[in-house]
Amino acid sequence: MTDDFFSNPASWWQSAQGVHREEIRLDFETEFYLTHVIVVFKSPRPAAMVLERSQDYGQTWRPYKYFSVNCTATFGLPDDGTEEGSLCTSRYSDVAPCTRGE
Repeated sequence: MTDDFFSNPASWWQSAQGVHREEIRLDFETEFYLTHVIVVFKSPRPAAMVLERSQDYGQTWRPYKYFSVNCTATFGLPDDGTEEGSLCTSRYSDVAPCTRGE
């Protein structure tokens, strides 16, 4: 994607209505060290979401971070608020705010 929400908030990607599972793939064509990933939602944030990464050009995928209101119930993982270093967090999974939630 070439859109930058912060400089052009009138442009966004949207899934089809009623779709429960969606996939977005970004090919950076080289190896990167990620320090921050910011996803800004135009609608309420999903109840659960997984960011995955591939180091072999999409042949295999590994979880990078899980997001859920309830990490244990959704993914069977502890929340990083209670267990430091956990792959799951509930910090960005609340339904509020309805728009511009990160």
